[in-house]
Amino acid sequence: MKHLTIALMIVVMAVGTSFAFGLPSLGTDNTNQSGVNIDDAMKSQSDLVAAYVAGNKYDLETKSIIADALGLREEAAALMMASESINDGNVKDIPATRAKTEDAQKAIESKMSDSKDLSEEAKIKVGESLVCLTKCVVSYKQASDLSQSALDSAQNVVKNSSVTEVFTVKKKLDPVLTIAPKVPGDLTSVVDTSTKYLAFAKSVGVEPPADLESALGGLD
Repeated sequence: MKHLTIALMIVVMAVGTSFAFGLPSLGTDNTNQSGVNIDDAMKSQSDLVAAYVAGNKYDLETKSIIADALGLREEAAALMMASESINDGNVKDIPATRAKTEDAQKAIESKMSDSKDLSEEAKIKVGESLVCLTKCVVSYKQASDLSQSALDSAQNVVKNSSVTEVFTVKKKLDPVLTIAPKVPGDLTSVVDTSTKYLAFAKSVGVEPPADLESALGGLD
């Protein structure tokens, strides 16, 4: 009985000390000590991931269609396979997936510089690729608009999480912490590629969709 009483006193003293020094409690909901709800950060992350994934898928699909128009069948197949492999669940693998298509993308640029006259069928495919490219640019612009606020929200949640929460919180928000810093550079790359594809399309007599030039407005 004496030992039990001493143990209880130690527990009470420990709890009292933790409150006295302001140590955080685990809490019973998803709001951390700063009042920031992790669910809000997760929603921002979800929106960013969706836009980023769409942008990458459309980008690779665009290149696949152009490769096909230029007669690069193997490259077209590789690019389409890469596009179809990307989803919200493997967003961290996107850089590695894209790296596998670098040779195919170089082959496209090389072929474009040598292609002056295309068949009508090939021109139709180039036109289809520009429609897909429009979706790519729109998705990347959306990702760009979302990236900074999503990153700020995630970093705020992590910063204000208790020592018992921080590991779990970082794991949950890892996608946005990984993706957001990449978006500006990726958008610049997409704009550069889009400008080249537009110039090529015009050079072979393919009129680009107005929506594409509108989407690129202010980005180049």
